[in-house]
Amino acid sequence: MSRPVRAIVALGLEAIESQAIYHALAERLGPDDPDTICLVSPRDPYVCVGYHQAVERELDLDAAHRLGLPVTRRMVGGGAVYLDRGQLFVQWIMRPEHVPLDLATRYAFYVEPLIATHRSFGIPARYRPINDIHVEDRKLGGTGAARIRGAEVLVGSFIRTIDTDALAAVLRVDSAKLRDKVAQAMRTYVTSMERELGSAPPEEAIIGRYLDLAERHLARPVQLGVLSAEEEAAIAAMRARLADEAWILDGGGRRVLGVKIREGAEVLIGRTKAPAGLVRVLLVVAEGRVVDASVEGDFTVVPMEAPVTIASALVGERADPERLAAVAADAVRASVADAPGLEPEHLVAAVEDAFDLQPEPAS
Repeated sequence: MSRPVRAIVALGLEAIESQAIYHALAERLGPDDPDTICLVSPRDPYVCVGYHQAVERELDLDAAHRLGLPVTRRMVGGGAVYLDRGQLFVQWIMRPEHVPLDLATRYAFYVEPLIATHRSFGIPARYRPINDIHVEDRKLGGTGAARIRGAEVLVGSFIRTIDTDALAAVLRVDSAKLRDKVAQAMRTYVTSMERELGSAPPEEAIIGRYLDLAERHLARPVQLGVLSAEEEAAIAAMRARLADEAWILDGGGRRVLGVKIREGAEVLIGRTKAPAGLVRVLLVVAEGRVVDASVEGDFTVVPMEAPVTIASALVGERADPERLAAVAADAVRASVADAPGLEPEHLVAAVEDAFDLQPEPAS
């Protein structure tokens, strides 16, 4: 396989355009289009939530508005992240046959040149499964994956500098005291190239080093390229989609609670922490049955629609934790093709937790 991989370098993009570029290239990947690596940075800061997250439960949107931070949602799993010019995004848009089939192996394959680049600058980076890069006990970066149309997408970044307090300021937490604890934990356990080296290498130096190492890793030529006029138009259209309020609030891969909750109904919320991330199950129960449900979290799953299938399987069932746990486990087995760190027992634990907590007031 000697067909070159195209490299697109696009620095200082408008905030949401820095997400739109890889989404658009993935959606329109055709038989004559090249595999592409995008190296991208945003001009202005913003916040991006994962595909399966509920924005209103993850973020303090009023705080984001006060701070002038745009919010968008990506078509890749994972948690909410604060992004700014201090980060250099690395976005792969590849044909399925050109990356490992198994998702856990694909993550390891993707992070290898990222780790090699960090090490070449003197940072002893290591891969921490499932999809993180660490220096000792400090997180130096996370990665995400998704299949968008016919393309396999892998995303991550070089964190040159980081403002952990900015993300803590917009996360939805129960109190100012807890927010301070979250901010302190991030300052302690999240790191950057600047923190590890004393100063951050220039973007151009990182890009040059990374492209050389990626070419060696892929055993294929990696050549600088440009976007076509058709791709530019697709990116502009995707940017509008990602900025649309309906997409941001309700467009992710979750079954949005849509029933009118009548008197006598209650909303049960169960949570568990899986190796893949937080799993949250919401159940609307009326007259002894589940009348609506949603599965949310910061996990990664293939296919992306699987959480909707799992939630739909719960609707109409008796509000019995044992029965619902069994249905949820069966739905995971039937609908999930690949989800490293997410097993049926994690959905079972979230369902059981929903019945251990006090219900939320219906609205």
